[in-house]
Amino acid sequence: MLPDLHDVATVAIDVCLTVDVTWVFFILTDKVYEKFIFPLASSGPGGVDEQLLVLTRKVAKAGIGAVGGIFLIKATGKDPVAVLAGLGIGGVAIGFAAKDTISPFMGGIAIYLTHPFRVGDYIGVDGGLEGKVVDIGLRATTLETKMGTTYVIPNDKIINAPIHNTQREGKSYDGICLRIDIATTPAKRDAAIELFKQAVLDTEGAGDPSVHFLSYGDDNLGLMLSYWIDDASSFWDLRHEIMMRVDTRLRELRVEMSLPTRAIAFGGYLPDGPVPQINVGR
Repeated sequence: MLPDLHDVATVAIDVCLTVDVTWVFFILTDKVYEKFIFPLASSGPGGVDEQLLVLTRKVAKAGIGAVGGIFLIKATGKDPVAVLAGLGIGGVAIGFAAKDTISPFMGGIAIYLTHPFRVGDYIGVDGGLEGKVVDIGLRATTLETKMGTTYVIPNDKIINAPIHNTQREGKSYDGICLRIDIATTPAKRDAAIELFKQAVLDTEGAGDPSVHFLSYGDDNLGLMLSYWIDDASSFWDLRHEIMMRVDTRLRELRVEMSLPTRAIAFGGYLPDGPVPQINVGR
């Protein structure tokens, strides 16, 4: 039996209207937050955590989507209660299947509540991933690296890993280990430390330099040059500029950097002589 065209048209119209109304409420929610809630929250006494407002907006839109889904079921002529009860039959199986989906969502909630980092912070995540936080979603966090590429990391991976937040008052940290020859005189050593600091101060976008004596190496003095940069996206350009200044001034000061030395032993059969020892060094 062919379906009644009138009934089909009615269902189609109801479905379209439900989708349209739900979409309009999504747009209205975004507009209300952008035009009213965000400005009022930031201008009020003490302000309101912006990340919390972002979370409430996403929860509000999820609620609108859930209500829209119920009306969509009704528009198709089904009983929402019966449909939801039917879904409950396979609830346990669905729960196990959705575990990997729910876990990042719960990680996102934990990030919003504990604030280990915020949008704009530059963080490092255990495993070698690091970058500027450009978005904290309910499922994943997006990091922009110093090279301009992005990492999208599930929130449960971040919240369960050690996090190194290198952000301070809107600035990002950088550190360079510099090793000078152990035979450098104390006077030249101190002059090198001062020129390291000056190289940072002479670089626009970098500042607050400090130098610490880390350790003695086999043939070097290990010094750590630390400083802060205004914009993490300029990391490589600023480091290049600083290192070029350091290299030029060290040469002018006649302070040698310590380079690794290797000893290569050839262990093959040589009938006409002993095994040679080849030193490859500075």
